[in-house]
Amino acid sequence: MEINEDRFLMHVEADTGYNDADMGREAQKFYREYFPFSINYERGETWFTPIALLENIYDYRIYNKIKFDVNKKPYNKNGSSQLKQYKIELISAISRKICEGKNIGVDFHCLANFGCIPSELNTWQGGEDYGNIKKGLPPRLDIYNRSRLGDFPDLFFICVKNYLTDKSEDGYNPAIEGKKLREFDWWFERIGEGKKCSWKDFVDKMHLKGSFVDENYEVMKLFDHTIGNPFPNLQVIINKKMENGYTINNLSEKLSGDTQIKKCIENIYTIWNNRAAHFRDIAFISPFCS
Repeated sequence: MEINEDRFLMHVEADTGYNDADMGREAQKFYREYFPFSINYERGETWFTPIALLENIYDYRIYNKIKFDVNKKPYNKNGSSQLKQYKIELISAISRKICEGKNIGVDFHCLANFGCIPSELNTWQGGEDYGNIKKGLPPRLDIYNRSRLGDFPDLFFICVKNYLTDKSEDGYNPAIEGKKLREFDWWFERIGEGKKCSWKDFVDKMHLKGSFVDENYEVMKLFDHTIGNPFPNLQVIINKKMENGYTINNLSEKLSGDTQIKKCIENIYTIWNNRAAHFRDIAFISPFCS
C-alpha cells in the first residue's frame, strides 16, 4: 500500500494553549479554509487515534500476563505508563507489517485525520457516560471510554446519517443518539446555510466523500462493528488462560494476520490517503494551499 506523502499527512504540532495538535495553529488555519461554517463554538477533532483500538483489545488482566523488559520501570505500581508504551510499540509493529514499514502508532496527528465539530459533540462521541445505559456495555469499554460509539468516526458518521435520514441502522437508537444529535440542530442548520442540512450536504461540506464515505454516500466501516458494540470479537486472538511470554514480535505477528485489527489499520490508511488526495485536488481554490 503506497502512502501519499504530502502536507495533509505530515505531523501537526500542538503549539497553542489547547496543548492538542488538532487545535494547533496549522490545524486552526486548516479549519478556517476548509470548514468556514465551523469557526465558532467548535473545536478540532482527531477522527481516529490508532492507540484507542489497542486500549480496548485486551483488559488489564491480559496485560498483566505480558512480560515487560525488566529495565523498563513503570511510573506507578500499576505500570500504566509501561502499558501505554507497550501498546504504542505493538500497534506500530502491526502497522509496519501491514503497510510497508509505515508507523501509525504515534504520528496520527495530521490534517487528513482532522475535522471540526462542536466541542460537546466531540466529548460525547468519545467518552460520554451513559449512566444506566453503560451498564449493558462490555466491561472493557471502561478502560478507554464509556461511549456507545467507542470514539470511532465511522460509527459517529453512521449516527449522523441515521439522524439526518430518519433511519435506525447499525445499532442507532433515536432515543439515545438521536436525542443527543437533536441538541446540535443549530450546527446542522449552519452547515445547511439556514436549514437543517441533508446527509449529502453534511458529507460534502465535511469533506468525507471518497474517504470516510463512498461514492454512494454510504459510510465506510473500519471493521465489523456497530453502535453500542464498537469493539466486538477483538479478544478472540488471545486466550485469557495463556501463560506469560507475550512479546511485541509474537503478538504483532498474530494480530497482523487475518484479523479485525489488520482490516481496521488498512482502512485507516486508505481513508487518510484518499482524504489527503481530496484536499490536494481542491487546493487550487483555497489560498491555504496556494
